[in-house]
Amino acid sequence: FVRLHQDGQVSIELPDSHSPCYIKTYEVDPGYKMAVCAAHPDFPEDITMVSYEELL
Repeated sequence: FVRLHQDGQVSIELPDSHSPCYIKTYEVDPGYKMAVCAAHPDFPEDITMVSYEELL
């Protein structure tokens, strides 16, 4: 399961048989954070916001 700590850090607890999982949080707007998970620890420093119109 995933825990968000008071200091803003995120941790995840997995069964021993599960592959490692890495999490990074980004502040999207003041007061709003987004968490991203991956099978590797190589996250970009910044994110690029894209509207749904740009995806269509």
